[in-house]
Amino acid sequence: MWVFSGWGGAPNGLGGLYRTTDRGAHWTKINTLDRVTSITFSPNDSNDAFLTTETEGLWHTSNIHATAPVFTLVSNYPFCHPERVFFNPYNTNEVWVTSFGHGLMVGKLGSGSSSSSSSSSSSSSSGSSSSSSSSSSSSSSSSSSSSSSSSSSSSSSSSSSSSSSSSGGGGGAPSDYFLAALVSLVFLRKLRR
Repeated sequence: MWVFSGWGGAPNGLGGLYRTTDRGAHWTKINTLDRVTSITFSPNDSNDAFLTTETEGLWHTSNIHATAPVFTLVSNYPFCHPERVFFNPYNTNEVWVTSFGHGLMVGKLGSGSSSSSSSSSSSSSSGSSSSSSSSSSSSSSSSSSSSSSSSSSSSSSSSSSSSSSSSGGGGGAPSDYFLAALVSLVFLRKLRR
């Protein structure tokens, strides 16, 4: 379950990620992040989860079932406001991260290090996924990859969630960042073929 700080009043510090083990009778806050927007569980490993936040970026944990799971910022995701994370239903090692105002990124789950690149430059960072972005002029597009995240609800069905870095991570010019909505649509259209 996730809880997002509400609107219309002063911040109260009660937002964040909460867990219940008794069907909602009692709730325990399991991390210190405040403005959580979603969580996605990996269909490959029930211990892996990706957490999205409104201002603090995309986060990953490989021990979600621990009493106090350790969340690590996905440093190669360069945008602070991811919205949801989806796993490709045809390739669960590929994740799709949507954002509020920064389009869609596609990423491959890796084993150890990750990198982030655009069509003309690249940079590496440590993490559990690799990502690349593409840019397009009116009709050109290239495939792209983005930070990983997972999706699966407690009943083993898919659900979506994502998180990103609050400082914008990765640095660089906006052209180094991930896809615009137009490129995302072109890419998704190619996936359907």
